[in-house]
Amino acid sequence: MEINTLVTSLADRLQEALGGKVEGLYLYGSLACGDFDPGVSDVDMLAVLGDGVTDEELAWLREMHRRFADENPEWAGRIEVQYVAREALRTFRERPSTIANISPGEPLHFIEAGPDWLMNWYFVLDHGVTLFGPPPSKFIPPISNEEFVADARAMAVENYGKWAERNLDCKAQSYVCLTMCRALYTSRTGKHASKKKAARWFTAEFPEWSALIERAFEWRSAPDLTHINPATTMPETRRFIRFVLTQIAE
Repeated sequence: MEINTLVTSLADRLQEALGGKVEGLYLYGSLACGDFDPGVSDVDMLAVLGDGVTDEELAWLREMHRRFADENPEWAGRIEVQYVAREALRTFRERPSTIANISPGEPLHFIEAGPDWLMNWYFVLDHGVTLFGPPPSKFIPPISNEEFVADARAMAVENYGKWAERNLDCKAQSYVCLTMCRALYTSRTGKHASKKKAARWFTAEFPEWSALIERAFEWRSAPDLTHINPATTMPETRRFIRFVLTQIAE
């Protein structure tokens, strides 16, 4: 009930800020696919607009999100919304377009989104919940499962290896390990899964990594990790990243 009230309030404020410009509003991610953790999960939404967000509208939306975070402090930094013009979705494979995006750790700002957002739009098509407007397939071109899996593999190979080159804090290491589990699950099975489901599958397939996966879940929900020096655990995290990438490549 609490999360339903939160989503409804956010949806109402979003539509109020943009007036009749909102043509569709969709909930996706863990809350939509049934593996939501109220303590740590984010709320993911896509707002489809008649045209792109203007500078003035961006200022209105920033103020709306600021007030929403002030009134719901436990959700500050855990709301992710993409504000995307209808035409930008229709042509996302062909060229990048400017969209407005707010995500954990980043304020509302303009970014370029093109083919690199295929996985997000696949999730909206696959398990998105319509809060307002027609089904998301009205705006997002069809995306095959084969295309999704190929994109997931490519993203892992091309981008995830960079994590091994960084010095990550404990929360970031937790995120990376669970994300890598999901990447291999998708590569092996051809299906999308939540981090929890993918991690359970991973530990069954590779029990030698079960302690690291268990630690990742503990860190994910821990309120304070200042007593742990991330430099002492980063070497194992690096080995894990490289192990998973080798499995995906094979």
